Amino acid sequence: MAISKDKQRSLINRLLNAFLRHSGFIGIVRHVNRAQIKILMYHSIAPKESYYVRGIGVTVKPTTFEEQLSYLRQHYRVIPLHQLILELRDGCVGEKTVVLTFDDGFRDSYEFAWPILHKYGVRATVFLNKDVIERGKILWIHRFTYLANCAGMEHLWKLASQRWPALAGVHSTRTGRFMVLMNYLVDQVLPVDRDTFLAEAFRSFEIADPAHRGSDLYLRWDQVHEMAADGIEFGNHTRSHENLARLSEREQQCEIVTARDIIAEMLPGSMIPFAYPFGGMRHFTNLTARIVRESGHSCALLGTGRINSHDTPVYALDRIKVEEEPLSQFAARIEGLSLRRWLRNVRSRKQCCTVTSRSKS
Repeated sequence: MAISKDKQRSLINRLLNAFLRHSGFIGIVRHVNRAQIKILMYHSIAPKESYYVRGIGVTVKPTTFEEQLSYLRQHYRVIPLHQLILELRDGCVGEKTVVLTFDDGFRDSYEFAWPILHKYGVRATVFLNKDVIERGKILWIHRFTYLANCAGMEHLWKLASQRWPALAGVHSTRTGRFMVLMNYLVDQVLPVDRDTFLAEAFRSFEIADPAHRGSDLYLRWDQVHEMAADGIEFGNHTRSHENLARLSEREQQCEIVTARDIIAEMLPGSMIPFAYPFGGMRHFTNLTARIVRESGHSCALLGTGRINSHDTPVYALDRIKVEEEPLSQFAARIEGLSLRRWLRNVRSRKQCCTVTSRSKS
């Protein structure tokens, strides 16, 4: 009897987990890599995925997060981001250093992550978007995810293919199509055209647009101040989470500087780090990097999964995305041993290249 591909992958994962858990191999790798600097990138810590993030692999359950934090405290030196920046500038970073960060300023970082961080005495950095905390807006990426989950990816894909013919010939799974369309909106479509498409799609599917329900999803300033009093740090994730590489200099200034200024006003005296939206090298330019440096940020963080060294510039620090997964896979991921992530990135790059080439032809 033939075994399905899903069952084959499940069996391979179980065997790999058993090997990693019992062989001691991770401990050996951890010792060899002890000079590396690992910055972890979390997003949502919640018991279950909401429609705003379902399917994009950014939700970690509180029980899993606590298990990960316990593991990190046992095997690594977990320090705040501002301490890492000072040590990098002084040239004296300790061994097995790990830093925790959270993107997008979800409210569940207050409800679920912070109590666990407090329990283990860990100080993390949360990156905020100005529009969500100041104006109660939902970031477009979360509106898109909400729409895909409510309308169904098949229907949304059909509507998008009618608008952008380059998508029509792409053959993929539901998850694959979701990622292809999301990356297409990030990399190929201007913000005004994207927002028009989303508004029209909500009307077409007769789904209430949650554009101004940000107060239900993200942190409020009173919660930010409460967390800051306990040592949690906050950074700039721009005004509205756009692909900065597609914006003019004036638009980039607005996205970066105005967001930094409001954080400086609300949290005076604190160092303000910066995290690039989407986190890839293609999501910013040399101009963007200059604006970030000249506007007084203490550092800049990417999200491509690379591990840092003592020589990594503070304005080019990278992060490892954390997902809901068994502890053995988490341990392997932060040591650069995630086969599943590598295979997924290869498939995603192939699909995105197909769409991009069609859009140019």
